[in-house]
Amino acid sequence: MDLTRYEDFSVNEQLRNVLHSTGETAAGRFMRYRLDMRSGNIEATEYRHALAGEFPQWDLRYTTQPTPVMYAACMMSADSTFFDGVERIDLQTGDVISHDLGEGRYTSEAMHVAPREGDENQEGWLVSMVYDACTHLSEVVVFDARTLEEVAVVPLQNHVPFGFHCGYSPQSFEKSSRKLKTRDRQEWN
Repeated sequence: MDLTRYEDFSVNEQLRNVLHSTGETAAGRFMRYRLDMRSGNIEATEYRHALAGEFPQWDLRYTTQPTPVMYAACMMSADSTFFDGVERIDLQTGDVISHDLGEGRYTSEAMHVAPREGDENQEGWLVSMVYDACTHLSEVVVFDARTLEEVAVVPLQNHVPFGFHCGYSPQSFEKSSRKLKTRDRQEWN
């Protein structure tokens, strides 16, 4: 079982005032726990090369199966006050690739989007909401999941508040959403 581990829940206090951090922001450590159901033993191993971070994500095609890679928001240096990068952790070798978002740019989870059949990139893509504290605007950034190279940036006309979490579905729900919205409005009148 792969997860983010914190020593205690004091991180909750930091999350209350994340944009006014004084540099004491904590991040979790990426760990693997092996549970022996017969003996009751637990073996914990830290991914030593992974940067401190949070919001681990994986290719959902591997849910309930061993996954080769985990992606996460990370803190690029000990001086970081929030998640200013994205990392790819190879769960078999422990190798880590990281992408620095740049000065004053922050993110939360980078959602994995599986490739379509026949795509050259069979690892897929990561989609992340990035906030730029210098411009007070957000953008959607798409990364190649293999290299963490930025392949597309969609600037937004405003910022998206932290606490925004997302999911991805390859199916569009636009038509049913319109019907639902219309029905909701009628019920409210």
